[in-house]
Amino acid sequence: MIFILSVWIYASDNSQGYFSPAIHGLVSSLNNSDSELPEIIKTNEHKLNDATKRHLNSLAVDYTDKYILRFKKQINENKLDKVNVKKTMPKLRIASIDANRKEAINLLKDSEIESLELDQSIEQLSDNIPYGVYKTNAPPIWNNTKGKGVKVAILDTGISKHPDLSIDGGVSIISEDYIDNNGHGTAVAGVVSALLNDEGLVGVAPETNLYAVKIMEGFYGDLSNAIGGVEWAIDNNMNIISMSFGMEAYSQIFKKVLDEAYANGTLIVAAAGNNGRDILYPAAYSSVIAVGATDENNERASFSSFGADMELVAAGVSINSTSLADTYSLSSGTSMAAPHVAGVAALVWAYNKSLTNKQVRAKLRNDALDLGELGRDDYYGYGLVQANIQSNNLSSVDERYFYEVYNITGYGTPLQELHFWFNGTG
Repeated sequence: MIFILSVWIYASDNSQGYFSPAIHGLVSSLNNSDSELPEIIKTNEHKLNDATKRHLNSLAVDYTDKYILRFKKQINENKLDKVNVKKTMPKLRIASIDANRKEAINLLKDSEIESLELDQSIEQLSDNIPYGVYKTNAPPIWNNTKGKGVKVAILDTGISKHPDLSIDGGVSIISEDYIDNNGHGTAVAGVVSALLNDEGLVGVAPETNLYAVKIMEGFYGDLSNAIGGVEWAIDNNMNIISMSFGMEAYSQIFKKVLDEAYANGTLIVAAAGNNGRDILYPAAYSSVIAVGATDENNERASFSSFGADMELVAAGVSINSTSLADTYSLSSGTSMAAPHVAGVAALVWAYNKSLTNKQVRAKLRNDALDLGELGRDDYYGYGLVQANIQSNNLSSVDERYFYEVYNITGYGTPLQELHFWFNGTG
């Protein structure tokens, strides 16, 4: 440790690496014993970058490594006869070699060598793709569609500014601005549309037009504010509404509001709930796509609600997404599953803008990866949501409801009329 400290002090005093001829002569006369190598490194450190200097000083065994050499004038192949030359670039006076520590240091002290550096790995700059995004099959179709032009309203706690998010606008029903102070809405937004910008992570549809609709400040809010958020979405021609909140009590008023939005051409997606029991509202309404949660193995999350209204599932366990203060964090819940479906819908709709909301919904069902029992079931619905631009199956069959009305007149006794009505699955 004392020696390393002296190297850095020496470097600061002699940053240009100029030495007297007498010192150069002394260095040249060394036999490169282990005890002498550090002094050679120090004397020639102006030829090294920091990583190579640390590496050469720390090597205890003579391992062979990859190095890049640059000659001062031209490549002298005679200087390279002791090492394995992998490639030369004469115009640039550069050679790529394999050499052990002593061989590298012999070259380092040679007056014809201008620089010596460890070769290093390079990597393509790209975003981290969370497993949930992979599960949607979105990455293979990003060359064809990234969701551009599709407007997605996130009804939640707002969306905070983040370098990995582009917010196109929004509204707060409860305060002056739609900035997220809780983090939930920001996480939902990242799943839908974190940017493909060579940093951070990426969402399902990275070029979707994202809108923040703040309807709650924290974990709880009022239904009236949610209704106000839907009204804003209708008035501003949102293509998709994503809702990651729930309530147990049926509301006829809210149902009619959502039915109106659906009739107006908006696709509506909602989290099924995290109670491990019945699906909550608004997901349970027929005009809404109810989304359950699965894990990395495509198994139903134990907390995910289930029932006859389950339509699709998506990843919802340990989902990495955008968070407050320009950070990222893991979240679990059907809240994280629903935006995966919203993102896939945006990809499909951006690829074919002629589709109606009902056709997009039918396509999501038909393209889903069947999980659980064969066909639609109460735990996985139609299956794991998949982004697919190859299929064109837009037929719509709603298997959630199996009911018939029987009118039986005059049965048993004259003028007797019995009405039987089986709602839902009976």
